[in-house]
Amino acid sequence: MAEFKTIKGQTIQNRTSDPLVAGVAGATWTSGNNLNTSRQGASTTGTQTASIVGGGQTTTPVANTETYDGTSWTEVNDMNDAIGGMAPSVRGSTTATFAAGGGPPGATVNVEFWNSTTWTEGTNLNTETLDAGGAGTQTAGLVFMGYAPSTTNQDNTESWDGTSWTELNDLNNAGYGSACIGTQTAALATGRAGNPTKAKVEEWDGTSWSNTTDQNTGRFGTGGAGLNTNALIFAGNENPGASAKTEHWNGTSWTELADLGTGSPAYQGGCGGSAGVALRTNGEPSPANLVEEFTAAQITDSIVTEGQMFYRTDTGDMKVTLTDYGTGAWESGGSLNTARDQLTGVGTQTASLVFSGNLSPGAVTTEITESYDGTSFTEVSDLNTTRGYRLGGAGTQTAALAFGGGSGPGVDFDETETWDGSSWTEVADLNSARESLGGAGLTNTAAIAAGGYDSAHRAYTETWDGSSWTEVSDLNTAKSYGTIAGTSTSSIHIGGYTGPAYLAQVEVWDGSSWTETTDLNTARSYLGSSGISTSAVVFGGYLGPPGNTANTEQWNGSTWTEVANLGTTRYGSSSSGQSSSSALAAGGYTSEIVASTEEWNIPSSITNLTITD
Repeated sequence: MAEFKTIKGQTIQNRTSDPLVAGVAGATWTSGNNLNTSRQGASTTGTQTASIVGGGQTTTPVANTETYDGTSWTEVNDMNDAIGGMAPSVRGSTTATFAAGGGPPGATVNVEFWNSTTWTEGTNLNTETLDAGGAGTQTAGLVFMGYAPSTTNQDNTESWDGTSWTELNDLNNAGYGSACIGTQTAALATGRAGNPTKAKVEEWDGTSWSNTTDQNTGRFGTGGAGLNTNALIFAGNENPGASAKTEHWNGTSWTELADLGTGSPAYQGGCGGSAGVALRTNGEPSPANLVEEFTAAQITDSIVTEGQMFYRTDTGDMKVTLTDYGTGAWESGGSLNTARDQLTGVGTQTASLVFSGNLSPGAVTTEITESYDGTSFTEVSDLNTTRGYRLGGAGTQTAALAFGGGSGPGVDFDETETWDGSSWTEVADLNSARESLGGAGLTNTAAIAAGGYDSAHRAYTETWDGSSWTEVSDLNTAKSYGTIAGTSTSSIHIGGYTGPAYLAQVEVWDGSSWTETTDLNTARSYLGSSGISTSAVVFGGYLGPPGNTANTEQWNGSTWTEVANLGTTRYGSSSSGQSSSSALAAGGYTSEIVASTEEWNIPSSITNLTITD
């Protein structure tokens, strides 16, 4: 018999307390000694006990610079230019830092370097910016996003190597007012200005930005401290209103901690050597000299992992750590630019590609393609072939596959197109032209197409290997307007329509044949899905008379459970998502064709479960 250690890579531990998730505990804000000069939008660098604040704005920009020793502020040499809204080198110190961009008037390309006694003007940024985010050190810095009158919100990223500024890959979401967190190769961009304000967060890996878990509260102009795996954000503007909220980032999720003593709408100075200590300075709308100090115990216990077992010697309990999934819910997302139904989606909730569709019920198809970044849709290059009637799709936002579809009675397509992130290219055709088929696959080089309609409902199944389609075993039932979740070798076909009947039927594909399994609770066609063959979610659809449904059902590999309904009853929406806990439904038909979008999320957390049997 295998030992637990061999299976899990760890022994069963004896403990007198439950293991804790990594983070901070006992968090409090306390008043610190005030700045000598009231201001907002200053550049703040350092730690809670050794920091520097330069520039900012009262009724006009100021050049004043002050250093902090953990007890009091001392005025030192002024900056060369009176300016506010400059991005700091957050990992800098009271002896070596920079401040970049800023204004007014407008936005600038200014950069100044501090050498422990004086500021020196340095090499300018390539792009003017105001209220940008910053990260890194004086010799290895990063400046990103911001605002400029000529471009409004910006997505620029620039890197400093001690000699020159280099433009790097842009953010996925333009904006300004990010907290300043991290290093030149590992940073966070948090929040966005807007109406409403955004909770969007992106992570920088030294080469590119990727969307990650949103903040709990949308806001901009926050203070920040720590690294991209262990950070704080605090205060800011929730538009409208001052925020006193503090959130902690553990590398995967945000947790609200103790509020500030005084909320402030925007442009906080913030710094800290870690998420356990932080310093908040200045604020808006009235320039202030407020200072607050954040202190928390760093949890140094091991990060809990699923399946970790331990024995409580104080209580006699055997316990195991499991992932506890919360209740799923739908929330509104950014709308399509072009309303349509019977469209197709691929990718994830925060990085999706949707294409094709019908512009009016049952007619007028389109080649329009739109890309979603988790906040808004952007029109990109069109499909080569205009079509709708739910063609198949597979892959990701930057590497997708589109196949089949139709443009009206008797007009069905076998065309297949691949997407490389910028354009569509025609490749090998399906063996059988048809519309209303199901399609799935996590990449554009391995996909499955099943069911559909030409002159009749079909059971045809084909798999794609990156260069050609191969006919394989048929579905057990000929049908159209079903949906597929999974991969070319392991997937699940759900629902559909046979002509006289709307189906609750579910079939599982094992790479060689289809097997019928547990039916849906609600029979329907034109439904959406997300996930894999053992863990999926389906949503919306058409019931036949009396009409549409908002029902959402969760699949655990053996049974279907009804969960939270869509906010809007609809059918024929796109469905993007590669897990059962995160999905995107865009467009579709309610009592009319719509452009609205909804996002499905199931939160999860680690919990310690007592074993009772």
